[in-house]
Amino acid sequence: MVVASDLMALEQPLLMNKKYYNMTSKEATKFQMYEEVVTALPPTIFMFFCGYVYDIFGVKWTLTSACFLAGASLMFYPLGAPNTNWILVGSTIFGFGEDLIGQ
Repeated sequence: MVVASDLMALEQPLLMNKKYYNMTSKEATKFQMYEEVVTALPPTIFMFFCGYVYDIFGVKWTLTSACFLAGASLMFYPLGAPNTNWILVGSTIFGFGEDLIGQ
């Protein structure tokens, strides 16, 4: 599982790359902190409903779809460049998948 510090370490070079987001180190760090704040609320609310999702769909289908969802959401990072809103969408979807896997 990817922890927050690993995800930030993987995201930093992409944000600073001239072909993608072309941010300075300070801008990239500031955006990552903003991203952590903005994308924390939806998965936190969704966390309360994860048990119901397991009850309705079962463990096998829920874990399979959650792993696919978390993996597919990481495609928003390079494909959404240079618009940073796609990173926020990808991070939120990643949070949903992470919540389902963590239950």
